[in-house]
Amino acid sequence: MDTDPAFIAILLSVILITGFVSGLYPAFFLSSFSIVKVLKGKFTQQTGSVSLRKVLVVVQFCFTITLIFATIVVYRQMGYIREKNLGFDRENLIIIDLEGDLGRKQETLINETKNLPGIHSATVSTSSPLVGGNSTVGVEWPGKLPNEKILFTQMAVGYDYVETMKLTLLSGRDFSREFASDSVGYIINEESAQRMNLKDPVGQDLTFWGRKGKIVGIVKNYHVNSLHTAIEPVILHLHPGWSNVMIARTEPDATDDALNGLRKIYSQLNPAYPFEYKFADDVFESQYKSEVVVSKLANYFSTMAIFISCLGLLGLLVHTAEQRLKEFGIRKVLGASVRSIFLLLSKDFVLLMLIAFAIASPVAWYLMKNWLLDFAYQAPIDWKIFAISGVSALLIALVTVTMQAIKVAVRNPVDTLRSE
Repeated sequence: MDTDPAFIAILLSVILITGFVSGLYPAFFLSSFSIVKVLKGKFTQQTGSVSLRKVLVVVQFCFTITLIFATIVVYRQMGYIREKNLGFDRENLIIIDLEGDLGRKQETLINETKNLPGIHSATVSTSSPLVGGNSTVGVEWPGKLPNEKILFTQMAVGYDYVETMKLTLLSGRDFSREFASDSVGYIINEESAQRMNLKDPVGQDLTFWGRKGKIVGIVKNYHVNSLHTAIEPVILHLHPGWSNVMIARTEPDATDDALNGLRKIYSQLNPAYPFEYKFADDVFESQYKSEVVVSKLANYFSTMAIFISCLGLLGLLVHTAEQRLKEFGIRKVLGASVRSIFLLLSKDFVLLMLIAFAIASPVAWYLMKNWLLDFAYQAPIDWKIFAISGVSALLIALVTVTMQAIKVAVRNPVDTLRSE
């Protein structure tokens, strides 16, 4: 998948707009001062400017909550992808392209590979795991409607494919050398059986590209593509000579020994080509590079947005505290505690956070729901994500308010009331 430019643009825009808005107001506000009044000490703060400050703080925290929300959704989706059962075991799976002489020496390669220390099993296929296969509609079966067209993913495979991939065999068997009829035998997945409306598929006729045979096995659904694509109906047919890759499964903790043995066999059978291989795990990770980039960007921008929002909130707090400095001094003389001053400062800002949360939540949900549409399988957006985003923003605000409240509360009231 290519990097989603729209989502990247949104993330970049958030931080740029936040910074722009944060600097725009002070610029216009300072330029509006009357120099004569300021020099005469007659400058007084207008109510409208205070309201504008509050609006800016709400806007900043809207961006912050949205980015926190996006970060959590992306993180959960990536975790969901990595933990989802793909229907086969992608660990300890080595993939080698059948280049040069390996195509005609395929049987020798497989036999020698199976005898290597550290190798559990080996097979061949027309495509690597998770990179799909070719699509076809050239399939006939009993009960098929005249105009019915189903797009199947088909792969030519070798013996021991089910064992090597560790697919779950629900019924029937894998292809076997003991059955000559397997040359026109087929293995299908659950999705194929369902789409063909076959309740007991094993043993039933199936004609593929004009070659009539029998279904010998049915396997549990497994992913032949990334999770961006839904499970497809799959048909496996036995044609080792058509294969493009060899797939070998190593024993746990024996990968190095297996690779050393494979390297020797490869150099003997195909000396004109360098020994190259890849792991199914690496193929899996490479399919989500853009999501990893998005995850990192969301983390960076969330951190920056939080920092900028804290600066905006701190500026409003300082201004409010300075405007009410004498009030706080009188309250302290009358016995007010740090807690009561904290409550006086925080109640208005908690309301601002609630307003920001009410605005940001539906926006964040809409943006991330659209981002998730690119995946056929999605981690749910539940109430916990809303709760974590809102509580995180509230805690950030409360920490900022607390710092300023303590600073005001410990100030000597004599200093604040001296001019009276």
